[in-house]
Amino acid sequence: MNSLQACTCRGVGAAVSGVASTSWSDYYNGANNLDTHSVKVPYQMQMKKVYTAAFKAQIVLELLKEAKSINQLAAEHGVAPTVLREWKQAALTSLPDLFERRDSVIELRAAHARELEHLYAEIGRLKTHVNFLKKSCRIDSC
Repeated sequence: MNSLQACTCRGVGAAVSGVASTSWSDYYNGANNLDTHSVKVPYQMQMKKVYTAAFKAQIVLELLKEAKSINQLAAEHGVAPTVLREWKQAALTSLPDLFERRDSVIELRAAHARELEHLYAEIGRLKTHVNFLKKSCRIDSC
């Protein structure tokens, strides 16, 4: 079937393959369709669960405590065990980067302070040159 999944309702009907449309009306045409035929659902139109970062972090913390198995946590929270393994792996691989970023922020702040000091010194020199030029123009024009 071309990216289509078929769902047979009440054990009656067969999947129809071939037609690839994106409209729900092509797949469902009322209650009669549910009673006697199969209902086709396009793969692209299925809803994907989206979890917040806070929820993922909470689950990963529970995984790292190892008080419960991955399968137990998956059953409790309604998330597939493979997804939990991916979240745990992503968290473990990104932990070193978290501390490196903190160090790089400190280095960036120090570099910014040095640059700022250099720029203020340059401003001071330029003001001195401008004042000198203003005074020398007044002397020459008198």
